[in-house]
Amino acid sequence: MTDTADRTTSADPVAEVKDWLAENWDPDLTVAEWWDRLGTSGWAVPTWPSDWFGKDLSRSDGVRVQQAIADFGALPAPGGLGLMLAGPTIAVHGDDEQKTRYLKDIVTGQKAWCQLFSEPGAGSDLAGLNSRAIKDGEEWIVTGQKVWTSGGHVADLGMLIARTDPDQPKHAGITYFAIDMHQPGVEVRPLREMTGRALFNEVFLEEARVSDAATIGGLNNGWRVANTTLMFERFMAGLPSALPGRRSRDRRRVCSASLSDITSSYPPSGGSAHRSSARPCPCRAQACGACGSWPRPHRRAACRCRRRRAWSGPRR
Repeated sequence: MTDTADRTTSADPVAEVKDWLAENWDPDLTVAEWWDRLGTSGWAVPTWPSDWFGKDLSRSDGVRVQQAIADFGALPAPGGLGLMLAGPTIAVHGDDEQKTRYLKDIVTGQKAWCQLFSEPGAGSDLAGLNSRAIKDGEEWIVTGQKVWTSGGHVADLGMLIARTDPDQPKHAGITYFAIDMHQPGVEVRPLREMTGRALFNEVFLEEARVSDAATIGGLNNGWRVANTTLMFERFMAGLPSALPGRRSRDRRRVCSASLSDITSSYPPSGGSAHRSSARPCPCRAQACGACGSWPRPHRRAACRCRRRRAWSGPRR
């Protein structure tokens, strides 16, 4: 057994990942242990650079690898906005220190992310945002409001864009930050639906702090970085769905559910606590087709029904 696979891919990456899975997949591992093994091997996101937890594969080969993992019966890579949006954006615009700090926790499912873009007065006109970030030594003090934030109540970090230079044209004075969601000054309020579920949230920032080292892509370059995130979002929106109950038999499963769908039943309909000791981890990606159980980091990577020693795939 090897924890980290060779990052030099063969001519046939599908054959290589199958060999790696045969040696490394163990349904008795916890989900956290499996995701750590998968993420550090480079097979969680094989299209990423080989220096940063990837395999340098093309998009088409990456889809083939993800399909091979699903066909093998192994639990796929962690879903969520970290893997879909934050990680690819940091891989493009982040410096080496930021890639070291953020990317491993993303590919191994240790940190969940949310997207802090839209505001009550800046939806379709995103560049018209009013959230402000004011420099204070080696930190920025952020004040403002965000809305329609998927998974904000379970996120550890947020992709934040805020105005850092109000004297520049609106597209030019914006900076992109990675902000800690677990701090005083960050309040997340669920936008509850008729069903009692909360897919989206409002996020209120009242003198929240973010380190200058968490500036992604440089000062006042946030519009360019945000457009990279939106490009990845459009790409992911065009991929086949892999949500429980929506799997198409003739379409490829590319990734697990988005964070908003993973956490769609949280917080509980009773009470307003959005972050309690019982808050779910962002790993509720796919239910077993046989018994309906969900994977969590502290559980085994195989479903509880034990009818087969591999994940049975999402429920139909």
